[in-house]
Amino acid sequence: MLQELDIHALAECGYELPEASWTQKTEFHSEHSRFEYPFWIWGLMFAAYAVFFIAIAFATARDTETVFMIAISIAYTVMYFGTATVLVNINVSQRGKTVLRQQIIETWTGPLSVTAAAVQILTVPAMLALFGVSIAIIRGAA
Repeated sequence: MLQELDIHALAECGYELPEASWTQKTEFHSEHSRFEYPFWIWGLMFAAYAVFFIAIAFATARDTETVFMIAISIAYTVMYFGTATVLVNINVSQRGKTVLRQQIIETWTGPLSVTAAAVQILTVPAMLALFGVSIAIIRGAA
């Protein structure tokens, strides 16, 4: 809505916005500060990252510099997930207040089934693991 008003002000055209649209309410979903996903989703995600790093190490770890770069990448991945885990657990007094419904997961864009959320969450890690395995296969064939 604000963008329409900005465009209207900049364009200085004859387009008139109805006053009713100025006060239009927008629905917002609450912010979630918990990892509300089932543990099996997290397990599959970490397994996919492990497969990726193992496959890349198998395919490329021929000298000390490469092993060092793989170790740095693993450290950054651990820091990424570790920082999020620490930040989520800062206020543990609210831990019991979040109730996980088994069929619906609330996301920023709205409620999703557990299967739909798992597909969205695991697509990138699964493709990353497939990429690592593909590189290892290509390297093994060469």
